[in-house]
Amino acid sequence: MDGAPSRAYLQFTLRRGQIDEPPRGRSLDPETGAATRVDLRGQTVVTGDGLVVSGRMVYVIQNDDQVTVVRLDRGLDGGEVRRMIMSTRFRQPSTADLHRRSLYVVNARFDTTPAPDTEYDVVRVRA
Repeated sequence: MDGAPSRAYLQFTLRRGQIDEPPRGRSLDPETGAATRVDLRGQTVVTGDGLVVSGRMVYVIQNDDQVTVVRLDRGLDGGEVRRMIMSTRFRQPSTADLHRRSLYVVNARFDTTPAPDTEYDVVRVRA
């Protein structure tokens, strides 16, 4: 979890809890514990594992080999999916970091049993 722009909230994603309940993002006030659903205007973001927050832009790192870029509203209670970042080099990414105009995505390789010779890598994509 990373601090959102106001530093009063944290953004996180929830995995599917029930079959008929789509996963949603929420903002959380750490002082009161109150959670508020982030309205993505009918869109959902699933398999979220890691988050990178830069201003009102949130990069949701998803285990299904993509990163969803969401721009939050000023009140942090809504937002819009701006685009998806996909790469054939993604191998079940789990986290990332932002440096200048690049996003460095860490491949978790959840699809393999770890061994001493298992390769892990970081993929650089345009943020």
